[in-house]
Amino acid sequence: MRSLSNDVDKCDVIILSEINIPDYECPLFCIEGFEMFSFCQRGSAKGGIMMFVKSELAAKDVSFKISSCESIKVRLNFSKRKLLDVIAVY
Repeated sequence: MRSLSNDVDKCDVIILSEINIPDYECPLFCIEGFEMFSFCQRGSAKGGIMMFVKSELAAKDVSFKISSCESIKVRLNFSKRKLLDVIAVY
């Protein structure tokens, strides 16, 4: 996370995989100016993915499950006619 600090201003979306933290620790990870979405193993520090989306992009978590993978789907709403779904799969 520290190595991101120099370039984070250039990013709109950041996706991390194999984060290896349990679900109860996910809320402890944050980047100023970004909203965090995560899929962490319940009670386990194995695998997991985390997505950070710039706060100004109006991101919304969308239910998305793949039975054999860890996944996150976030919908970015640029206007009424412009939506972008960003999907992270691990």
